[in-house]
Amino acid sequence: MVNMYMNTPFSFQEIEDCSNGKKYLVTVKILMSIGWIDDVLLYLDVGERTYEIPLGHVGNDSEYASFSNDLFLENRYLYSYYFSFKSNDHKYFITKNGVKSSVEYYEKFKESVGFSVPDWAKGAIMYHIFVDRFYRGSKKPLPKMDRRDIHESWDEDVVLGDNPKVKHYGNEEVWNVDFFGGDIEGIIQKLDYIQSLGVTVLYLSPIFESPSTHRYDTIDYEKIDPYLGSWRDFKRFTKEAHKRGMKIVLDLVFNHTSDESKYFDRYGKNKDQFFFDQGSYNNPYSKYYPFYRYVYKDGQEKNTYWWDFETMPELDSSGEFWKKYHCGEKGTIDRVYSYGVDAVRLDVPEDIADIGLQWINEAVKRNSKEPFIIGEVWENPMRKGRTLISADRMHTVMNYHFIDAVDCYFKYRDPYKLSYTIKDINAEYADDTIHSLMNFTSTHDVSRKITLFGIREFDPNQQFSSLPVELQRKIYDGLHFLGYMDDDIMSLFNGYSEITYFSFQKLMDYLLKHDVSSEMISYLKGIFRYSPFDPNGSFTKDIYDDVKKDFDFVQNYILTAKEYEKALEKYKAYLLFLYSWPGMVSIYYGDEAGMQGLDNLTNRRPYPWNNPDRELITYFQKLGNYRNSNPIIKETMPQILELDSDFMLFEYNTHDQKMLIGLNNSDSSIDISIPSIYNQGEEVFSLNQSKKKILTPYGGIVIKK
Repeated sequence: MVNMYMNTPFSFQEIEDCSNGKKYLVTVKILMSIGWIDDVLLYLDVGERTYEIPLGHVGNDSEYASFSNDLFLENRYLYSYYFSFKSNDHKYFITKNGVKSSVEYYEKFKESVGFSVPDWAKGAIMYHIFVDRFYRGSKKPLPKMDRRDIHESWDEDVVLGDNPKVKHYGNEEVWNVDFFGGDIEGIIQKLDYIQSLGVTVLYLSPIFESPSTHRYDTIDYEKIDPYLGSWRDFKRFTKEAHKRGMKIVLDLVFNHTSDESKYFDRYGKNKDQFFFDQGSYNNPYSKYYPFYRYVYKDGQEKNTYWWDFETMPELDSSGEFWKKYHCGEKGTIDRVYSYGVDAVRLDVPEDIADIGLQWINEAVKRNSKEPFIIGEVWENPMRKGRTLISADRMHTVMNYHFIDAVDCYFKYRDPYKLSYTIKDINAEYADDTIHSLMNFTSTHDVSRKITLFGIREFDPNQQFSSLPVELQRKIYDGLHFLGYMDDDIMSLFNGYSEITYFSFQKLMDYLLKHDVSSEMISYLKGIFRYSPFDPNGSFTKDIYDDVKKDFDFVQNYILTAKEYEKALEKYKAYLLFLYSWPGMVSIYYGDEAGMQGLDNLTNRRPYPWNNPDRELITYFQKLGNYRNSNPIIKETMPQILELDSDFMLFEYNTHDQKMLIGLNNSDSSIDISIPSIYNQGEEVFSLNQSKKKILTPYGGIVIKK
């Protein structure tokens, strides 16, 4: 590796590959024209400690004085480093941003030893399939099964909350049991369509037998769910996908099972089994008893449950039974790889013990020459107080905290969150991890992106002007009371901004306190609209508990045609950013077709095969071709040139190629100044007819030189 920063070239030259690390010759060259040079140091960050390593003078040429030293680095996910030297009684630091008098954490260089990610994962385009809701290929009717509600039509809406159609035990609530019957055969039949999007990686939600549609509550790890097909079908699917050059990522849930599983069996459905084969809930002598996690409470050993949901008892991921069953020879991981899986995604890995993550890693390596493990982590995984990403654990994560910052930028025009999030990621993650981070359009756990970007008109029916003048004045004063300025109120009534649920309720409370009748309040709630999204909320996904309880509101939170078109403007700009940024772009099924859905569970509606947004699909296909035709995105890191609330400009720069990306995040055209080298460059992508020096509203341009 050779770098040039402000005429201070340096290199880490590998001179020996050892079993537990590598030996390097570290060399830095400093211009002699700046004066006498001495005290040249390499600063090496290893965890919380920083080591100062002197570099000795080894010679001069016509321009530079060279300094070097041998350095052994043991295998480690990430080292950070920088250099310093003294000249004319002043100390200088060599950083990513040049020679400076100080160094910030995000300006340090990085090196990984013994850690890598498969090339196929870097910069890939992934398609995320929530299997029950994607496509039903089988013509056979779904068999009736206990506590499962089968939809009669693919065009029906999902069931929210407790499902009264299924059997209940006591006072329990039974959610997520309405099945549409999407199956493995359906995915096979749609592989050509998926491939047309430029997809090279398929990520499937869990497929093991489970009582729910999401299947994150396993009944039997040895069986594929009967509604999906058979293991033979699954093997045929992986074979067909591999023919098209696609890799398969399978979702594994190793932290908890269903309380109806054969291992736990709360309701005694397997009580006729041999004594030791019965579930552990009613039989402490069950062979599955050590599978689960327990705490001592009130003098008794009691099960623990994931987030206290008693339908999901937690497994003991540090136990020998768990290790053998999931990670041992012929265990769960061996089994799924034997059917053609290429990589795994781990559900809630933070709830899996450190040793458990290492056992999973060992099992994956045993089955693959190109091991790859993605983890579901919602915050910065490098700041969790434990090691989650490393050569012996996971390789990358679902990039929630980054996507949250991107969402806040495009929805709320917040450049600050995005700026510091990018700095944190670039400083704290290995480059291989950055190039394989799962940067998603949406997921099954967050609202559909088109829904998030849809600005809801406060007065969609334009009835404000017909209200009594005194009431209009009170509404105006109420908005002022909430902190809205005149321009904000004008924007609100013109449909350019939205009012949140919390502010809306505050406005209604204000009106009640100012002698507006409860009947009129009810009427106003019918003609005014609000958004559940909160610009200060985490992951721009959270909706207030009161709104979550209002299933009718969640179910009917559908954008008007006008709102949808406004959402598309932001969405397309967001997508161009995502497809131009390092990482693995992940398309949540149906996001390419304009599917809407507020929070869980309407974000899991069936794919609208009868009425997709075909123009949007074409845009996704165009983006896929653009990304796959420009490997510079997959191989290098960009530099942000400008980033404010209105637009961003960033650049990829290698010795033989340069690429510039500009994006407008406003509803007005913006004149931009691009580096002169791009004046004669090739326009490889244009959004909304943007040009080299002018970005149209929510437009974008990609120029290659």
